[in-house]
Amino acid sequence: LSLTTYGYEQDILFDPGTYSIDPDQDQFDATNWNYKYYCRIYDLNNFPNINGSLLTIDDSRTDPVNPSCLLNRSDNRTTLIYKNSTLSPNSSLTIFSGSLRTNQTYQFMISMTNRQNPSITSTGYLLVKIADKIP
Repeated sequence: LSLTTYGYEQDILFDPGTYSIDPDQDQFDATNWNYKYYCRIYDLNNFPNINGSLLTIDDSRTDPVNPSCLLNRSDNRTTLIYKNSTLSPNSSLTIFSGSLRTNQTYQFMISMTNRQNPSITSTGYLLVKIADKIP
């Protein structure tokens, strides 16, 4: 699946529960899963980690070798927000415009783990290129 969008100052929405299929169920129930989001600068860095343990996109700890994708915003706005319910924490993530550096490609990884049976997992990847575009 490939999707290209163009726009100015667009937010990025991750909502894997909306676009997921559970072959064992009639419909996908986002509340049955735990979600973790990771990000790296594609072709430059590995996913941030400490001693091999991956750091989620919202982890405040830093990996000096593999820095976070998110910029420290000068306008003090938040860089991301989880839109969820208490039944489905972190099932939807919005990264606000201006939170990623321009002229970079980012790889996002979303890891989903089933709440009833943690041995059931699913992982998805997405490449996002942020570019300055002059009209």
